[in-house]
Amino acid sequence: MSTWLITGCSSGLGRALAVHALDLGHKVVATARDPRQLEDLVGRYPGRAVDAYADTAGKRRKENAGAPGEEPGDPDRAADLIVRLASIDQLPFRMPMGSDAVSMIRDHLRHQLNELDQWSDLSTTTDRP
Repeated sequence: MSTWLITGCSSGLGRALAVHALDLGHKVVATARDPRQLEDLVGRYPGRAVDAYADTAGKRRKENAGAPGEEPGDPDRAADLIVRLASIDQLPFRMPMGSDAVSMIRDHLRHQLNELDQWSDLSTTTDRP
């Protein structure tokens, strides 16, 4: 059997996919925003359901333990977006989710464009005459 990496295993589609793959005998590396939601999977499928970050992100989990639901994005709307994307023929290369992600990308691109503008005269000196 193969190993599957499945995100969003605390509930919904990710959870259902993880349980289905485990029931079929596959090994599942599961991730979830709230890792406490993975404990039953790991217990129910010992050796096959693996909490992806159990050994590496324990500290961060403790910091975020009380935070689920405080994120700016709505997980239900994110799931709806993923489902809508599944029916689109020409998918985007990237699909940021939420206004915070769009703002961060725009800021990053502005910085890159400013840097490009700043150095373009020097950069183009390598062109053939």
